[in-house]
Formats: sequence, structure tokens, C-alpha cells
Amino acid sequence: MDWKAILERLLSRKFIVWVVATVLVFMGKIEGWMWIAITGTYMGVNLADWLVALKSPDNETRKP
Repeated sequence: MDWKAILERLLSRKFIVWVVATVLVFMGKIEGWMWIAITGTYMGVNLADWLVALKSPDNETRKP
């Protein structure tokens, strides 16, 4: 298990934005629809990254 890669993923800007949005929805600062929009964007960007990595010619070295 590569802890450095896991840590890099957890500290990505996308993940931090998602965590902040989750905290804000629980605090009542943003509405649920806004959290759904942020979560959908987060998942879409991660899916796009994964698809790009799959189509990359060097996908053996770059794992999503």
C-alpha cells in the first residue's frame, strides 16, 4: 500500500472542497441542493481523471 499516494489523494483540492461543503451543509450554512451539485462535480471530475488514466498509453504506471 502506497501511503504517499493515499495522502496525496486525501489532500487534493477537490476532496478538501467536498469536505468543507459537507461540514457547511451539516452546519446549515448551505442548502442540500448545493451539496448535491458539489458532490456531483467532485464525482464527475474523479471519473474523468480515471477515464483519462485508462486511455493513457502509460496506464500501467499511472493508476487512478
